[in-house]
Amino acid sequence: MDHLGGQKGAALMVTLGLLFLIMLMGFAAFRLSVDEISIAANQKAAVQAQYIAESGAALMLQWFQEPETFPEIGTFPAGDPAGDPSGFLKRRQADSRGAPSFFDSSGKSQFLGTAEKPDFLYESEQGGPELLGEAFVGLGTITSLKLFGPTTMGAIGTVEATGTTGSGISRTVSVELTPSPIPPTTAAVQIGPGSNGPAPLLVHWGDVKVMGNADLGGSLSSIPEKDPAAPVTGQPYAPSDRRDRWVDFFVGESILNPPTDGCSSCTDPLYGYLHPFQTHGDPGFGLDPWDYEALKAFAKIWGVYYTTDPAGFLYRDGLQDPASRMTPAQALTSVSEGDDRRFVFIDTLDQKPPNGDNLAVIDLPTDYLEGIFSIQAHVVLRESGPGRSIEAQSPSERPDDPSARETVTLSAIHLKGILSVAGRLSVEGHPNVFGALIAQQGFAGSGQPEVWYDADLGTGYHPGLPTVTMLKGSWYIR
Repeated sequence: MDHLGGQKGAALMVTLGLLFLIMLMGFAAFRLSVDEISIAANQKAAVQAQYIAESGAALMLQWFQEPETFPEIGTFPAGDPAGDPSGFLKRRQADSRGAPSFFDSSGKSQFLGTAEKPDFLYESEQGGPELLGEAFVGLGTITSLKLFGPTTMGAIGTVEATGTTGSGISRTVSVELTPSPIPPTTAAVQIGPGSNGPAPLLVHWGDVKVMGNADLGGSLSSIPEKDPAAPVTGQPYAPSDRRDRWVDFFVGESILNPPTDGCSSCTDPLYGYLHPFQTHGDPGFGLDPWDYEALKAFAKIWGVYYTTDPAGFLYRDGLQDPASRMTPAQALTSVSEGDDRRFVFIDTLDQKPPNGDNLAVIDLPTDYLEGIFSIQAHVVLRESGPGRSIEAQSPSERPDDPSARETVTLSAIHLKGILSVAGRLSVEGHPNVFGALIAQQGFAGSGQPEVWYDADLGTGYHPGLPTVTMLKGSWYIR
């Protein structure tokens, strides 16, 4: 009996020990589960805080795109902006061409603050404005948003945004911004050296730039005359009445035709609107800078990218499959009609910067095209249809009041936007343009385009395309 009692006692002790071990394991598993839930909750909150911070950076990008939406919040520790605060995010400097820029002529950004003393600072306060409105109610808030000077060459500034969840978890996102590589367009027509014969220049509402010598035609009647009293009607020029309020001709060297009076090398304007020998007084005089590499990279993200072949066919995204090749008219009309990405880049034959040997010839018949076209080729622009009627705004009647503009109807417009050609631009027929033409290797052909300058192109803001983007490699989270 004693032996049996001992066995029972031992079994009880073993059972109790096992139960104790099971309890310990259960408690450890419970604690591990609680810890994992806590870790998961913290990770979720950290991701949530990061998303909120990223929303703050995106909000700053949106304000750059639409400066008029910049709210009257925050402070300016590095110095209050002059005038309307909505102008704080606009291009407030002028580059070497006199065009609006985020940089001055020496390349210094207009934003000069530091992280400790930023150009702009928003910090949330109890009962103060909530930048994200109702979208993030109960999830968290942007507790800090800063804009200050850049640390990288080519950047215009640094955005630093902090997001905080309701549980108190915070994350900060920092990124540097760089401007769009599409430059403000400073003239209605820009012509590089290489023109064959007189440049066909029926230009309204803007300037003409010609590099080197200029053949403008046999007489003054062949080009528009600047007249402050000229009507703003939107009508094409009549042969007997070619007057415009805003047209000026800026020529790098001499004017070969029409015959002009006055000294042979002076920089004083002739007749008030012909300006020869611009390179003598301004070594920086030249065409607007269309940077090949920067525009190519920009198009692959924000626009439409094509390669071409010696026959002038186009291949979207560089996939040179014969089954997918398109004519320029097919490709560019489809962009104008149905693609929101209105920037088109057509590459050289070898996808390297343009030179004398790698430019195809692109035949471009046009009824109506709309967009910004940077074409690394020679282009034949042909009128091939009736075009469209569009509403357009003239330049401001008063330079100190940009809102003083007239709205008119332009009929039979074939191209709305910018056509920038790295090679020679040949024109056939009489295509009408609202925007600008840039021919880096000159004009040719028997046709005569008529161009109304879109003054909005001079601001550097292009609807549907970002004004500033995030600089690659500058994204930082902490």
